[in-house]
Amino acid sequence: MNKKTIYRLPIILLLIFILVGLSIAGCANGNVKPEVEKTKFEAPEDEFSEENLGGNTLENSFSLEQSIYRIDQVREALESFKKLTEKSKAKISKEVLDQVGNTGWGIQTLGFYNWPNTIE
Repeated sequence: MNKKTIYRLPIILLLIFILVGLSIAGCANGNVKPEVEKTKFEAPEDEFSEENLGGNTLENSFSLEQSIYRIDQVREALESFKKLTEKSKAKISKEVLDQVGNTGWGIQTLGFYNWPNTIE
């Protein structure tokens, strides 16, 4: 991995954590309906939808299979961040790791395991 990738990974993961945290906070506040009404996907009638779907339909792009695939990608990213944190402990001070955030045992062991499961 090059240096740019190493510096970008924590930022990307931090953004993911913020989004997940906001999602979980919404659930904790009761903002999520117990049952979500299923609606049919309809492509917006503009050029964006056709150009960026790359030949796929909305049903394929946002299917259950694709959602599970993306959750697995998040799991892999969290596992990579966990490994990166472990390897960097010898080179980066605890203060700097604390500033980066999400480097503590509780978050990386419990949070990283539970967050994708909650979304799933």
